[in-house]
Amino acid sequence: MKRFLAGDIGGTKVIMALYEVEGDQITQTAEKRYVSAEHATFTEILVDFRKEHDAPVAATGLGVAGPVFDRRCQATNLPWVIDARELEASQPVGRVALVNDFKAAALGVLHLKPGEWVDLNPGTTQPHGPIAVLGAGTGLGQALLFYSDKRYHVVPTEGGHKDFAPRTDDEIGLLKFLRERHGRVSYERVLSGAGLHAVYDYVVTTRTSPELAEVRDAMAKEDAAAVISQWGQSGKDPNCVKALDIFATVYGAEAGNLALQIVATGGVYLTGGIGPKNVGKLLDGSFLKGYLTKGRFSKMVADIPCKLVTNKNVGLLGAAAAAMELEQL
Repeated sequence: MKRFLAGDIGGTKVIMALYEVEGDQITQTAEKRYVSAEHATFTEILVDFRKEHDAPVAATGLGVAGPVFDRRCQATNLPWVIDARELEASQPVGRVALVNDFKAAALGVLHLKPGEWVDLNPGTTQPHGPIAVLGAGTGLGQALLFYSDKRYHVVPTEGGHKDFAPRTDDEIGLLKFLRERHGRVSYERVLSGAGLHAVYDYVVTTRTSPELAEVRDAMAKEDAAAVISQWGQSGKDPNCVKALDIFATVYGAEAGNLALQIVATGGVYLTGGIGPKNVGKLLDGSFLKGYLTKGRFSKMVADIPCKLVTNKNVGLLGAAAAAMELEQL
């Protein structure tokens, strides 16, 4: 049995955990959450966690929201610099695998257990086939996995920033609307928390249904994307319903694009925070309409599985997997 330390480091919260690995079984044995803004450095959090859980570890994996260069990261939304070499030299953590948070999420999908996803398109999974991972949340992450040398390797991408390609009259109108705001329009401008809010703004300005005062007031006090999801799924506000319809269809279209791009016979996995909060919408046909409408290649995409990941700690699990890979090298 080997023990690994894992961390999921975000702008709002940090989750630390211990995992025990025996054979193919990965078991989480401890977890603690921290509010990022309450700590001056990540090391402060690490020291606190190790005081409570000081058992020796074989290696440590850290997934961080920010670009990683030469084993070092300046966190995107925090005044923290995380350096793997410094941590190895100063803390009892073994070797440290420092990876981007979405690379960690991609590694995590390889270790999901039955019941930790919802099938959006069943398809047929081919062993060792290419895998595509995308996740709408604060932004839109995308990564690819390819099998070689008896394991999957993650290829991180910035595919969420490629040009948004509208397909319907609604989406063409949305492109024009967003182009006025931003100039160039990427998929992340649509498929993210801010993107869902922007889709709602477009719907309000182009439809005859008046904006509900209750919705406007709620959005002034709470996260706008969460309000749109709540009112849209309840069916109480036609503008929120329409915004969610457009969002889900574009999400499906982009998932289908990735399925085609790498012939993802190993499956397409949706991670990120928005999907699990809108399971009903993603299952009502809107998502599949976008996913499957691929002209001559619709049959090919129909055979490629698409799964919505419901395990909220998939990134933490992937950080542990990164530590396991490091220890095996």
